[in-house]
Amino acid sequence: MNFRVLAEEELRNYAAKRETLERLQKQSAFLGQVAQNFYGQMVLLPDRREIEERIERMRREVSMVERALRQLDRPEYMVLEKMFFRPEKHAAERLMNDLGYEKASIYRMKEEALIKFTRSLFGFVET
Repeated sequence: MNFRVLAEEELRNYAAKRETLERLQKQSAFLGQVAQNFYGQMVLLPDRREIEERIERMRREVSMVERALRQLDRPEYMVLEKMFFRPEKHAAERLMNDLGYEKASIYRMKEEALIKFTRSLFGFVET
């Protein structure tokens, strides 16, 4: 199993998972209001249970990535952010300006940050 590829996938999906989590939480809150207002009694809606399970699963996945991201220093975080979970066109050039590094240094930092992130996330880089 290539843990590095899995880590890259987690970074690419991170923003979408956060958005999904927020959307699910709003849906759950809405269904909670509907359930409480149904003749003044609490009614458990089957869809809400499913949404709550999805929220918990998504919360675990987002939390796992956030824990690994907290192990990075600010420049490493910025590199992974701009290259993976909020990709920008010409990210390396933008990072060169923002961080004051040469292009080769940006790519080296990307590799080092990705290794650090992967180890933090899975405990391994590759098998």
